Amino acid sequence: MLSRHVHAVGVFATAVAMLVLAGGCQTPVTVQPPVDGGGNPPVGDATQPIVNFTSPTESADVNDLQQIMVKYRVISQRPTTVKLLLDTDTNPGNMNEMDLAPIRSYSQPNPTDEVPLVAARYPYGSYWIRAIVSDGQHEETYLASGTVRIVPSSLNPGEDPGTTDLAGLEIVYTSGEPVTVNGKIPFADLWWELDPLDNLAPRVIMPIEVTEPIQISRMQAFTYGRTDVMPRRFEIYQGTDENSEGTLIHQFNEDKTSHFGGKWVTMTLSPPVTLQPGKYGISYHSRFEFTERVAGNSPIGAGFVWVSPVGGAPFAKLDAEVFGFTPNFAIRLLGKHLNSSSARAKEPTVLPKAPRLVYRNGDERAVFAPHEDELMELLPQYHVSWREVLPQE
Repeated sequence: MLSRHVHAVGVFATAVAMLVLAGGCQTPVTVQPPVDGGGNPPVGDATQPIVNFTSPTESADVNDLQQIMVKYRVISQRPTTVKLLLDTDTNPGNMNEMDLAPIRSYSQPNPTDEVPLVAARYPYGSYWIRAIVSDGQHEETYLASGTVRIVPSSLNPGEDPGTTDLAGLEIVYTSGEPVTVNGKIPFADLWWELDPLDNLAPRVIMPIEVTEPIQISRMQAFTYGRTDVMPRRFEIYQGTDENSEGTLIHQFNEDKTSHFGGKWVTMTLSPPVTLQPGKYGISYHSRFEFTERVAGNSPIGAGFVWVSPVGGAPFAKLDAEVFGFTPNFAIRLLGKHLNSSSARAKEPTVLPKAPRLVYRNGDERAVFAPHEDELMELLPQYHVSWREVLPQE
């Protein structure tokens, strides 16, 4: 009969036993003596399988653009299986665990293995890494010695991840990070209030496809602009595809600051919006000219956008041939997958590190790179600037 025991952090005697079993080669995970259903310590079994986590070995923050490797060694002479989970607490089997990897089988004794923990797959929050190991006769549960906290990459420098209001949310849609061309990223200036000098108020609708029900609570765009508080607008259109810009169904206004350095700006949707599977369009813009610019050239999207130079003017479909870059603008939608099991079964995009802008001579007034309006002759109704970037530290 298969016995089942639970191990958590904390008793020296068991740690010593594990060290002996491991041959003294690796530092074992410290565990508590197993306790059976009656609350009494069972008779020790030297052949019970053990999982020794070798990485991570202490608590760590991982942002949603990163992944870490979870490494472990199984100590057993029998064939074993290991199931890895993320758990919000130290209590096993209470239905709040999430799969970290499919069940892995080992025929050789004392195998070692590693699996990636891709932060974008999981809601923001703190997790224990749990391993359930079985050799056909015993089933044991072990926890890594530290927690992993998944945090947003959109934090401002020095901001404490524990103070954000994003706990429990996850990325439900992303167009990915903007891609550099010769070390620069294109940013388009978008606004909705008519500028009397230029007689312009350009806006863009970017098509997206939703493949399962999602609830959106936050929207993010990779931008640079003015750092004082200014009006921003986020819009959702329904039925946006290659033939139509779609129909406006949701509009949200919020006063937000932007970033001279180029960073993700987050807007709150109140109340949250539920989208069923289908085709939609996303639009993000500021109220005034030059107060917000949105990065393009992201890897995921339809490869075209619907554009109107003035509020109320007809939209036209424009692509990379016209813009000079792929008009997939850098946006992310945060919320919840309403069918979480199918969502977690999918393979999400692993996003590269976010870029940051570089100033000439460190002068924040020199915010424009050379030829910042180099597309003006081709697109006189739009302001597009290519900005120098470096990897963010």
